[in-house]
Amino acid sequence: MKNILVLGANGFLGSHFCKILNKRNYKIFPVVRYSSNLKRFRKLNKKGKITILKYKDISDTHRIIKFIKKYNINILINFAAHGVLFRKDAKDFKIFNKVNYLDVKNLIQNCLELKLEKYVHIGTISEFGKQKGKIYDGLKENAFDKYSLSKLNFTNFLKFHHNKSKLPFILLRLFPIYGPLENKKKLFPYIIHNIKKNLKVKLTSGKQIRNYTYVDDINLAIIKCIESKKILNKSLILGNEKSETLKNIVYKIVNTLKKKKKLIIWNNIKRKDENIDYVPDLKKTKKLLKWKPTISLEVGVKKMEKYL
Repeated sequence: MKNILVLGANGFLGSHFCKILNKRNYKIFPVVRYSSNLKRFRKLNKKGKITILKYKDISDTHRIIKFIKKYNINILINFAAHGVLFRKDAKDFKIFNKVNYLDVKNLIQNCLELKLEKYVHIGTISEFGKQKGKIYDGLKENAFDKYSLSKLNFTNFLKFHHNKSKLPFILLRLFPIYGPLENKKKLFPYIIHNIKKNLKVKLTSGKQIRNYTYVDDINLAIIKCIESKKILNKSLILGNEKSETLKNIVYKIVNTLKKKKKLIIWNNIKRKDENIDYVPDLKKTKKLLKWKPTISLEVGVKKMEKYL
C-alpha cells in the first residue's frame, strides 16, 4: 500500500482526487489550510476513515516535512495554487510568484533527502498562452498573465534545474475541467444553476474553441501516472480529444437539462487577453498513459445536476 500526501486537498480537483483514491488500495493523507472550509471535501469523501492534516499554507515547509516523515509518505502530489478566480489581490504578481513558484521550490528542495518515490505537480495549460494550432508538450510557452507566469516559473525550475535523481517528478498541465461542486462562478455551474431556474445566461460570442474534461477522467489519468514506473521526470498534457465551439458546448448543456435555448444571451464581445482557440495534441499522453476520457459532456452535466 502506498502512502500519498495530497497538498491542496480541499480544492475542486484535489477533493475529487481524494474521493477516487480513497476507493483504491492507497492510504491518503489530505492536507488543508487551517482556515479551509471542508464542506466540499466532506460531501465527496463520506466513506472511509481519512486523517485530515492541517497547515498554514504551502509555505509551511517544516510541517509538510514532518507529515512526510511521520506517515512514511511515498508520493507527494501538489494541487495547491494561488489562482486567478475572483481574488482581490489578482494584480499582485509577488503573491502569485511566492505561492506558485518560490514556496513550492523551497518545499521540494527540502524533500530531496527524504527518498520519496515521486513528486506530482499540477500545472496549467494557460502557461502556453496564446498559440496558433494545437498545444502539445514541447511547444514553446507564451504565458501572459500573472498566474500563468508564476506557474511557468516553477515549471521551468522543475524541468531544467531540479535534482531529478533525488526526487523524480511528473508535471501535468491540464486543460479546463468541470464537475460537481465546482466554484459557482465557473462556466458550467453558472449555466446549470441559471437555466434550471429559467434565468438568462449572459455569455460572450460563443465562437471560441474550448476543451473540457470531466473531473473524474482527469483524476484517473493522474492515478495512472502515480501507478506507472515508467513515467518519471516527464511532463504531459491532460485534456479531451474533442474540442468544439463554446456555443456547441453551452447548447449541449441546455439540451441535456431539457431547457430552452432562448435563455442563452450571446454578446459579440471578447475578454481581454482571451485565448480564442484551445485545442490539445494528446499523442504523447495517449502513448505513455494508454488513457482517454470516457465520460461524455451529457453524462457529466447530469452528475453535476445531482449536487445542485
